[in-house]
Amino acid sequence: MPVEVFVSYAHEDERLWNKLRVHLEPLQRHGLISIWHDRKINAGVQWQCEINNHLNTAQIILLLVSPDFMASNYCYSIEMKRAMERHEKGEVRVVPIILRPVHGWKDGPLGKLEALPTDAYPVTQRTKWHSQDEAFSNVAEGIHRIIERWEEIKEAGSLTETLAQVGTVAFNQNEQAHLSGKGGPQFSQSQQVSKIKVAISSTADLLPDRDVIVATFKQIPFINIVVAGSSDFFTNNSFSTREVIEESDLFILLIGGSLGHPKKGGKAPIELEFDRVYKSDPTKILVVQKDTVESSPEQKKFLKQVSKYYKDDWIVKYASNYELPELITECFALWIKNRASAGHQLTYLDHFVRFAIQRKPISTTETFYSVNEDYIELKYKMFGKIYILHLSNEQIYKDFWGCLAHVDEYCKKCGKERHDRDF
Repeated sequence: MPVEVFVSYAHEDERLWNKLRVHLEPLQRHGLISIWHDRKINAGVQWQCEINNHLNTAQIILLLVSPDFMASNYCYSIEMKRAMERHEKGEVRVVPIILRPVHGWKDGPLGKLEALPTDAYPVTQRTKWHSQDEAFSNVAEGIHRIIERWEEIKEAGSLTETLAQVGTVAFNQNEQAHLSGKGGPQFSQSQQVSKIKVAISSTADLLPDRDVIVATFKQIPFINIVVAGSSDFFTNNSFSTREVIEESDLFILLIGGSLGHPKKGGKAPIELEFDRVYKSDPTKILVVQKDTVESSPEQKKFLKQVSKYYKDDWIVKYASNYELPELITECFALWIKNRASAGHQLTYLDHFVRFAIQRKPISTTETFYSVNEDYIELKYKMFGKIYILHLSNEQIYKDFWGCLAHVDEYCKKCGKERHDRDF
């Protein structure tokens, strides 16, 4: 089913909207989206009811921001207000599209959202874009990426909701059986401890944000949430912290503007925590970065290091803590999916192979692998031809995510070679 897209714009910007619509047409033609805007209202229909109906059912809402949009009482005070209400409930994805420069749009509710084009440069800004077509193409690519994630997000939300319901039912049944003294699906003490262990550590400036994440996880009965601490916790409670982070199934690092005072080896506590977990299992860390705070030089250096390790797989950004419940819920559900097929006895190289074999040049590729003393061999079979990639074990230990990025590039190269040969 195509994703329903609602477009809110001032009629003074109709020319620009029509140009954007042309760039979105391929997405509509391929059945990915279904676009609705007020020019689709038929004669004789109560236009306000029709707009409200689509505003309340859309899955993505595009707000075409300009001076006229901001000045329009209907666009700003009615359509945008309703869009933000649904966005805050997690019912819809709202995307501001900056058509023309306008002062103050970042100061209101729109400033909390990720806007298009890239870095929120207005479509009409000639110093940034060679042409409006280039800007609108950038917008269409951004919307396409949102659509590609849509099924993942829905599946993640469904998975988390289902797991939470199952956990709640089992937990409540056990409590009722215990209180009534009757038999039933009672859990032993050891079974109670077998919940998913999630540890959270944050920089000192993000304690309120950390509390939002803690409150979100506490709503899921099968999670045991542990606050590993902030700032000086690692040094003052080093033994207990090591136990917390090493025994956790998922370790969340919440990074703000300052990493805290340097400790051992000139590193801040949160850097020491990251290093310890990364050496044991790089797939159990989720780095969450607040994108609106001013970064210290130390933070920039650390994030540069983390980005080299993680690329875009296990690091997410947010602008306001109201986004955190939905963001963390989605990330947690996707983490469960990725983790479900892996046992706790996997080695470092096993984790790499588990992720590497999911990457293919094309969907029909047959993938084979072997783990040797000094290297891992990945073999791809497509239409009778074999492609082979070797990665040294030493390099994988040094740069886990960088090697996975290399696998991605190799798969793209093989896929392109096959495509060029066919055409």
